Amino acid sequence: MKTTLLAIAVSAAAGTPGIALTVYSSSYDVDPASDGTFEIVSDISRDAIFWCGAASHAATALSKSNSEKIYVWRGRLAKPDGSAVRFGFAPPSGGEVSGYSASVEIVGNALSVVQARQHRLRQEYP
Repeated sequence: MKTTLLAIAVSAAAGTPGIALTVYSSSYDVDPASDGTFEIVSDISRDAIFWCGAASHAATALSKSNSEKIYVWRGRLAKPDGSAVRFGFAPPSGGEVSGYSASVEIVGNALSVVQARQHRLRQEYP
């Protein structure tokens, strides 16, 4: 399923009589695996896109709660149509990584559904 994220940032510069408007979008696919994990495949290779895609899939398609943890099972992998990151809802064999990082390159890294959604907003609207 192809999903398109559309982000609109509006900002006003002090003393400027106009509003700056930035619009961009990113598409991603969700590829479920038979072991209960899933891949987010995106045309833009930003951590926030992968986390947001995983959170949207978890909440919308799988009815997971906002507190449900999403774990990185495999970091970024190049594919012909973009990059992919594999996620799951249980820690991978190496276990959960302690500490806070939103990198999708760290296997075992975890964010809750709500944290994953907020990570995208923090990346785009600091």
